[in-house]
Amino acid sequence: MPNLALHKPVEEEISNASAATDGEISNYTGDKGYAWFDWPGSLTIDLGGPQKLCCIRILLWDGLGEGGTSRNPRIYCYRLLASLDHNNWKVLFDTGRNGFNGWQVFNFQHGFEARYVRIHGLTNSANRFFHIVQVEAHDDDPPPLAVEVVLQRIIETDSLQEESGDGLPLQSKVRSIINEIEHLVETTKYLNPQPLRELISQLRVQLTDVSSIERSMDSIRREITGPVNKELSKAAKLGKFSLWGFVVGIIGGILAIVSFGFNIYVNISTSTLHNRLEEIIRKLDDIKSHNIGYLNRNFGSGIVGTTPFHETKDLKQGDVYESFITGVRLIVNKINQDNTVNITINMPHETEGLNLTLPGMGNFEMKYFENVSTGKSWRFTHFYVEYNMSVTSIDSSKGLLTLEIKEVGRKSLLPSLTK
Repeated sequence: MPNLALHKPVEEEISNASAATDGEISNYTGDKGYAWFDWPGSLTIDLGGPQKLCCIRILLWDGLGEGGTSRNPRIYCYRLLASLDHNNWKVLFDTGRNGFNGWQVFNFQHGFEARYVRIHGLTNSANRFFHIVQVEAHDDDPPPLAVEVVLQRIIETDSLQEESGDGLPLQSKVRSIINEIEHLVETTKYLNPQPLRELISQLRVQLTDVSSIERSMDSIRREITGPVNKELSKAAKLGKFSLWGFVVGIIGGILAIVSFGFNIYVNISTSTLHNRLEEIIRKLDDIKSHNIGYLNRNFGSGIVGTTPFHETKDLKQGDVYESFITGVRLIVNKINQDNTVNITINMPHETEGLNLTLPGMGNFEMKYFENVSTGKSWRFTHFYVEYNMSVTSIDSSKGLLTLEIKEVGRKSLLPSLTK
């Protein structure tokens, strides 16, 4: 019945790590009471020794903590894993592309032994950070929660997938490259940030796909090598002179060849991607050495862009519009029957002058708007460029709204330099 994770240490050096195991499940707000890290990333709790686990409960930030009255629309995607030896991990749950927030409860039908519990945070629809308010691990049925449980699952532990190592190395590599680029833009004085911000946007889009590919690799390998081992074992038992054993041996051999070919394909693909990522890192090192930008058509120095930005997007309910050029992320929560819309916007503060703060670095805020009608607009400054964003049309019969964002002015210019 006791919470085995209470006050247990978190392995990773992440922000406010101890909050995830301090037992506080209501004393959290928008800026305190949770552990957080850049996604993708992990939070791993060491229970101190092997423990029988019958239930794991997770509380992801939902806006319903101290003083909160309405659930935030954001969603988190993640994987829940456990291990005895820190090398072989059981994948207890994977949200896939369907994310959640709030309380999630996982009951394990027969229980299992583990020492380490890990949440592998993959995405957050609101920003670049993953927020964990609390993680509980129980060896028996815990006391019921007095709040809404968003997700509840009964897990059959006998048929869980397993993986070795820390998992998803390519995704971690892409995440580290994004951090490198963001740090570069932030610290290099005269670097043209626009192409780098576009690269960051592209890499963020690729993160989920890279994750899906890597999660599929071990699964496919098991599907291929499992029958190989099974059929070869049958052949050995039947005897080498048995006709059936001979046939089974041939089948096993064919499957082994297929498995071998698949592994070659995966290794070549993985190697190619690794090489491409290393090439990007080398270019970043070149840029750092100049301090004014890598002087070619992709990484020039001087003013941020030359053509005024203008974009129109048709969005449906549930769509997410994101632009790292303007710094805006907009979520269409609901298109109402009266041709109004409920939306959430993560956008820069309306500041004057040169704004050199990157998304997620403290100068952006999330706002929720209900019953927005046609003609509603917002004006904001990102870097030194002013933008106007407006809802130009809403058609509830088609479940469609049209959003227009355009550049309307510039506050100052960055000098064009050569080394």
